[in-house]
Amino acid sequence: MLQIWFGTALVTRATYLRHGAALLALKYLLDAAIIAVNSDVWIMPWTYLHPAMAYRLEGISVGNAAFSMMAVLSLPFIWIGVSMTMRRAADAGVSRWIGLLFFLPLINALMIAALSIAPQAASSTAEPPKGLPTPMLQAAQGVAAGMALGVAAMLVSVFGLANYGIGLFAGAPFVMGAVSAYLAQRGAPRGRSVSIGVAMLTVVLSGGVLLLLALEGAICLLTTLPLAAALALIGALVGDAWARSGQGASPSLAALLVALPMSTALPVHPVALSERAAITEVIVDAPPQEVWKHVVSFPDLPPPTDWVLKTGIASPLRARIDGEGVGAIRHCEFTTGDFIEPITAWEPPYRLAFDVTAQPPGMKEWSPYAKVYAPHVANGLRSHRGEFKLEPLAGGKTRLIGTTWYSIAMAPQPYWGWWAEHIIHRIHRRVLRHIKRLAEPG
Repeated sequence: MLQIWFGTALVTRATYLRHGAALLALKYLLDAAIIAVNSDVWIMPWTYLHPAMAYRLEGISVGNAAFSMMAVLSLPFIWIGVSMTMRRAADAGVSRWIGLLFFLPLINALMIAALSIAPQAASSTAEPPKGLPTPMLQAAQGVAAGMALGVAAMLVSVFGLANYGIGLFAGAPFVMGAVSAYLAQRGAPRGRSVSIGVAMLTVVLSGGVLLLLALEGAICLLTTLPLAAALALIGALVGDAWARSGQGASPSLAALLVALPMSTALPVHPVALSERAAITEVIVDAPPQEVWKHVVSFPDLPPPTDWVLKTGIASPLRARIDGEGVGAIRHCEFTTGDFIEPITAWEPPYRLAFDVTAQPPGMKEWSPYAKVYAPHVANGLRSHRGEFKLEPLAGGKTRLIGTTWYSIAMAPQPYWGWWAEHIIHRIHRRVLRHIKRLAEPG
């Protein structure tokens, strides 16, 4: 058994099917037991086999410690699964590198099913089938290896360490680009355009895997793409240079592969998260006394016309207030839920300030699944407090200024800060223009 699991013994289709089914059952029982101990819920086999993690964890509360335990227990099963798959592929007369498809959801199930019924080749070797172009095979190997690294970095960083740190958003794309380009070019360099194309394909397909696993939504993946593509491009140039050097890049690649999981543990910020402020203003053709009434609370807003707010970003609907003065509770209702805002400054008709003690998810993800298990949607951007200032102007007009103080729990902060401020300004403008319409005569 140990030779079949950890050794070099040839794996026939009967052995592959029998041992694979037994290992899957064992892994299910171990994970189900951990989940049951932590949440008093026994996950059903058909739920456990679903490719989307969000579906599997629906209604189940699993802490980081339990998730980390399941991740550690997965390592020997992953090793055995990839090793047996590669040896079964060789027994069936196809390339061992098909074993890298083990990491791709849905595709891996089709591959396992095919290998479970594929007959033994007349002469079992690890050579690729005749007629398969070597350059394309090497490119496929590079893409598969890069994708495996990217998905693994996501799982370790987000679900193992609960951290959207610099290792995930900067380290992972660079390593993916370097590894995929090196594997595609090794032995016979074919031009930098090949390295860059393989790296870009790796990034795009990795995003598709995260979408299929319900670990991310389409909008978040699109906002990540410029950063990931730029860093993967740099990595691809490095990997291409290693391949061209002819000196062997194994030590360098090994160092990168070791550094990647370590870098995912780096915190988002070395000390406290820095607080940012987004300030937006509008001129209202009405005196402050009239504007104030609509700042404190306002009726339903019309449907958003801003295309950004139509993508699932939390968009304001209405505001109401319980009480009056400092200590009153303002409820600003958004498409994803309510902001709870205790009033901290009540200075009619010039200033209204409040804290934010509760907030809804920042957006509803675009996904083929009803739920996406992406923690950053709930806590990646935190609003701390807000303020409306009303400055009287000549001619009975008012300068209405809205400010939101917030922080970002994702790195690199300058990149995500640009996106956050851009979106908050659009939310501000939607509210301020609505108040302007209500306050102005006619």
